[in-house]
Amino acid sequence: MAFGASTLLISAVLFFAAWKQTEKQHYQGAILLILLAGLCLRLFVASDFFIHEWDERYHALVAKNMMTFPFKPMLYKTPVLAYDYQYWVSNHIWLHKPPLPLWLIALSFRCFGVNEWALRLPSILASTIAIGLTFAIAKYYLNQQMALLAAFLHAIHGLIIELTGGRVASDHYDLFFLFFIEWGVFFSILYTKNSQKRWLAILIGLSTGAAILTKWLPGLIVVPIWVTLALGTKMPRRRIGIDLTIILFMVSIVVIPWQWHIFTHFPLEANWEIAYNLRHMTSGLEEHGEPWFYHLNKWRMVYGELIYLPLLWLLYKGRRWLKRSHLKWLSLLIWIFVPLFFFSIAKTKMPAYTLVSAPAVFIVTAFFLAYSLRYKNRFTTKQQWGINGIAILLVLLPIRYAFERIKPFDHRERKHEWAMHLRTLDNQIPTENAILFNTDRPIESMFYTKLVAAYPGIPDEATIERLKREGYDLYFMQEGKAIQLGKHH
Repeated sequence: MAFGASTLLISAVLFFAAWKQTEKQHYQGAILLILLAGLCLRLFVASDFFIHEWDERYHALVAKNMMTFPFKPMLYKTPVLAYDYQYWVSNHIWLHKPPLPLWLIALSFRCFGVNEWALRLPSILASTIAIGLTFAIAKYYLNQQMALLAAFLHAIHGLIIELTGGRVASDHYDLFFLFFIEWGVFFSILYTKNSQKRWLAILIGLSTGAAILTKWLPGLIVVPIWVTLALGTKMPRRRIGIDLTIILFMVSIVVIPWQWHIFTHFPLEANWEIAYNLRHMTSGLEEHGEPWFYHLNKWRMVYGELIYLPLLWLLYKGRRWLKRSHLKWLSLLIWIFVPLFFFSIAKTKMPAYTLVSAPAVFIVTAFFLAYSLRYKNRFTTKQQWGINGIAILLVLLPIRYAFERIKPFDHRERKHEWAMHLRTLDNQIPTENAILFNTDRPIESMFYTKLVAAYPGIPDEATIERLKREGYDLYFMQEGKAIQLGKHH
């Protein structure tokens, strides 16, 4: 509790200092303070000294195995027992997710060791940098003061912070997806200001390709955003067409080699995963089937109950944004509503799927606040009180949800006994050719130790004898201790 209170106090002081810097129009100092405050919150949530159940433990183990085999993603590196290649929680070749976040985590493991901090460090850095990207992008649409408000909303966003710490499903993947999409939009904005610099089209393509190597084809959302922004300039259509070709070519250079690799080397698993991904559109997989309005309903908890007001206002204003000079505003509509539509028609739904639109939502919220406060004098005194109340709640409600998700005052256990025990298994099992049975945490056991494999049950006698003949040392868990089969069996 003291850790949470001190983190909250430090973050509050930094946010307050950022506000004072904003009043002095020291905007660069203000965004630096917001970045530091956001980093504090992310470090707090990432300070769980155990790997979380869904889905972080799987990402952690596959990334650990990719340290040695970067182009062969594996969950069970040595599957000594029969497995179902279609069952991603216990199979061998693991193509359930694209490879880029796993490569980044594996690189962090290589640099800092296999531990929870190294696991989350790439996400902590990406999540913090993304706050600055939201500020940079928002400056294109708003003034710097309102851009700082958008960055503040990003810095305190509870779900983004939880993803950074691996606490919720899809964890680091949805975080990196958001990160690479923001880079694509950022480079798209730079492109509109420096259209003669063709290397920006290359960077847009690389960012989009990185997003696809994180979350597959939804990463292409960058392309319609870029096209809309480009059409809003005075650039010749022919030039736009050429640069679009460059962008798509760079996307292909990033994405196709991995597709070729997995279909060449792991055709069974690759074909299954492609078919499985397509089934997300038609079936509610893994008990995640939800009605079409699921994401719209969830947004009141993700962004605050009043988020529908800025979105409805955006749609109302959007009817005038088909003119060339206003197309940049149309790009916000695309950024928000295309992912919302796509993931709403998909039968499989999870809360973080539409988080790719979060920076645009923050920008629109800040835009709505600025617009409301600027023109509130046109209304009666009572109406002005209502406008002020809405403006305050649009900020306070996200802060409330940040408290609920970050849980700074909860008596949260940071060091679970099971994780501390698993770290000692290498002392109980000195051999590097050991298999552990009868453990209720097989994935975690393989992450924290040098075990060849770990399984929840005990195999039959024939399998035990086969594994012994193959030279494996066999252990099973009994009352918290690893006992070698053959000695006390």
